[in-house]
Amino acid sequence: MGILTQFYLLQYKNWKLQFRKKVVTTFEILIPAILCLLMVSIRRLVVVTEYPEPQTFKTYDIDGLPNVTVYSLSPVIQTIGLAYTPQTAITSQIMAGVYGYLHDAYNGPSIIREYLTSLL
Repeated sequence: MGILTQFYLLQYKNWKLQFRKKVVTTFEILIPAILCLLMVSIRRLVVVTEYPEPQTFKTYDIDGLPNVTVYSLSPVIQTIGLAYTPQTAITSQIMAGVYGYLHDAYNGPSIIREYLTSLL
């Protein structure tokens, strides 16, 4: 059997399967079309604000990073630097919450404290 005959028979089989499953074929065609129309309509509803200049944030020296002092059971006091960017009021609030969470976790159960100590 030649390659063209095999290709023809394969296409004929696929056509027969598609013809027998009309509901599945309909969904295969309609669902992508409906989703595309939905995305285009959502895109038209979104208000686009264009900024001609890129957003830049003030720089800060790496030596001036805020430090987190961690007290462990050992007599050595360990200090961990906590760096984040950009330094805005919102990110400072978020990082203060992160600091509180880490401080509570480090001073919490001994398993967590041992794990955090192993990271240092």
